[in-house]
Amino acid sequence: MDAMGPMALLLLCAWLHVAVAAQSTTRDIDDSLLLIVGDVTTSSARILYDQVPPSATKLHVRVHKTMATTEAALGGSPVNETLELSLPGVAERPRVIALRDLEPGRRYVVQFELDEPKVTATVMFHTARVQSGNEAAWTDRIIVVSCDRFVDDHDDVLMERIASDVEAHDDATGSSSAHFGMAHIGDQIYADAGELSIKVVPSPLKDMADTVKRRARYDAVLEQFRGIYRKTFGRKAAQRVLRVGAHWMLPDDHEIINNFNFELVQKAFQGPKNLLLSETERERLVALQLHCRAGLQAYYEFQYQLYHEFPWDSVDFLDDALGDIVRTYPVYFAVELQQFKLIFLDVRFERSFFDASQQKDLPKLVSDEQRNFLDGKLKSWSVQDQSTAVVFASMPLFFQSAFSAAIAHFVEHETYPGMAEQRPGLEDLFQIFQGYNQHKRLTSNDDSSPLVRLLVGGDLHMLAHSRVCGTEETNSGCLDQFITSGVTNGSTSIQDRKLIPYYYLITQLTPVFEIAYSWAQYIPLLSSLLPRSSPWYIEYDRVFMGRNYGILEFGADGSFTWNQTVTEPYDEAYQSRVQSAIDASTPKALGFVVLLIVLLNAILTYLVVRWCFAARTPNRPVKTTKTQ
Repeated sequence: MDAMGPMALLLLCAWLHVAVAAQSTTRDIDDSLLLIVGDVTTSSARILYDQVPPSATKLHVRVHKTMATTEAALGGSPVNETLELSLPGVAERPRVIALRDLEPGRRYVVQFELDEPKVTATVMFHTARVQSGNEAAWTDRIIVVSCDRFVDDHDDVLMERIASDVEAHDDATGSSSAHFGMAHIGDQIYADAGELSIKVVPSPLKDMADTVKRRARYDAVLEQFRGIYRKTFGRKAAQRVLRVGAHWMLPDDHEIINNFNFELVQKAFQGPKNLLLSETERERLVALQLHCRAGLQAYYEFQYQLYHEFPWDSVDFLDDALGDIVRTYPVYFAVELQQFKLIFLDVRFERSFFDASQQKDLPKLVSDEQRNFLDGKLKSWSVQDQSTAVVFASMPLFFQSAFSAAIAHFVEHETYPGMAEQRPGLEDLFQIFQGYNQHKRLTSNDDSSPLVRLLVGGDLHMLAHSRVCGTEETNSGCLDQFITSGVTNGSTSIQDRKLIPYYYLITQLTPVFEIAYSWAQYIPLLSSLLPRSSPWYIEYDRVFMGRNYGILEFGADGSFTWNQTVTEPYDEAYQSRVQSAIDASTPKALGFVVLLIVLLNAILTYLVVRWCFAARTPNRPVKTTKTQ
């Protein structure tokens, strides 16, 4: 036994060496670093890093332009660039490395190495491609997700599946399509769910008037937000995803607090000035102010930095006006990948800080600045051949009717784009999209695709494929719309029984009402009494209430597909039965049933009326003519 000890130790060391060498560069994660690849262009990339041990003093970054997929192969690859960064010891917020002068259409593997303790971690991405006359055929993929409630339900089933999907489409493996990036369109964290949820804890007003105590309280709340980001983004399954490809993030309400909107912000920041409120209520609202400020700063730290620099030394989230910060460093942005264009609209944060004294702005869904940004991008893209634009928003633009949005506002105090107060702004966006699509149809000699090919939204804890079609002859084209939301079980509508009938009303019954409404407009006496119809109607092809994510694919030839969505099977039998009922009762099927009922009632009414007239008409004697 003693003689075998050294031999066994040598064999174990040899096995460990082989195992480490065979490790995948991004799949086998055994370090504590939090790494996220941010925006990637043809020549640059941003990489966010966090959770660096305080004992580390140096960070070495090695950039490899390689197709290596294992640590062993990477060790033999030439190093294209080396960076050495001094570390500050305890880093309060995440930092970002910006890589420049990269080559387009190349696969890069970047190694991060700390000196003390000795830690090595790896990220991977490929830069955006450029058009050339003799380029080979290629197809790139973008995954779309929203609503990751891991801190509450600890569900990683779908995230593991996404990680495997990403790894299977590494362009070094010879896959027919390569993973380029991932769009996260809201609720990347849940700051208000689970045992880690951040409570709005009132503090005495005199303490909040003390600069030192107020700062200390703010810093404590900010650390709670950072902790939830680190718990959500730092878990192994998420790191397998976030370390590969580009990542763009658009926030929604749960990054701060449920139903974060204009009404909540007005209440939090104007309420404490109202001396008619109780001191307890004013203390709660002051605490809510700190909550909003800390949540917004955490968003800029962990999400905004992925695609933009931020001047941390000149902005103070505790004392500066949040509306000014959001306007100066807007949440909305655009990404251009050859003919494929992505635009991320902010329909949540910017509008939450509208100036209440400017009544003319309140019906708008976005500010004039954001509208001009959108219009300018679409205008420049419309003159480019084969451009395909995809518009992302954290909340689906065309889902809620004024009626269903009013229900949501009454029950949840949520303000959806479809609600009556914001309807003018939504109709304005619809006219912009339709205008550019119609212009392209009229100016193109061939039957080319529209400029705005797809609208994408999250938030709703469900998946839906639909078309938004104009009701007016001048706007008769349709916009494809895709809703994807639900990375974990806790963020799916199938788990919330009050949402099931509500979404059934919207996706299955509302289209039937719209069909009946369109019929009624052809009845002369009735049409004059009907209210103004919506400039669009929505047709649903698919609705799924479980875990899901979307896939967008675009190719060198300008091709684009979006309906390859991925769904995770339900856990419970009753959930599958609910889904079967939804699948069976499509609006067309329900419309046919309604038509049969209407025809049956019309026939019955006719027969009843005929019988009544026959019963009320007396039998008259037949007159006879006498002949002489």
